[in-house]
Amino acid sequence: MVEDKTREWVFANNDHGRASSRFVAFRPRTSPAPSPSSTRYEGPISPDGRPELTMENGASSEGKDPSAFLSEIIGAPVIVKLNSGVVYKGELQSVDGYMNIALEKTEEYVNGKHRRSYGDAFVRGNNVLYISAE
Repeated sequence: MVEDKTREWVFANNDHGRASSRFVAFRPRTSPAPSPSSTRYEGPISPDGRPELTMENGASSEGKDPSAFLSEIIGAPVIVKLNSGVVYKGELQSVDGYMNIALEKTEEYVNGKHRRSYGDAFVRGNNVLYISAE
């Protein structure tokens, strides 16, 4: 067993054998050690020591900051897909570090069908699955 850095709450039992709200202590969680086959990487390594992964289309998955891409497509038509599956199409006006998105001339699509049109729309970043340039 390998000790995990996380800890769990330990509560005192009351007279009826149920946990009470009185906190007693933290105790380390234990978890089984990861198997060597699931953690071993046998491939090319970048100069900074990270694995160099290649996607099926040949593109490298080396860490890239999306801010350059996003600033290039300001004012362009984009597709924004949410975690819920809803899709918004419109002109990208701004994006911040939290992926909050402002769109103009926005159309909403649910299950591939046009649902409504908006003049301006603001999408909170934690709902965004992806942004794609049309």
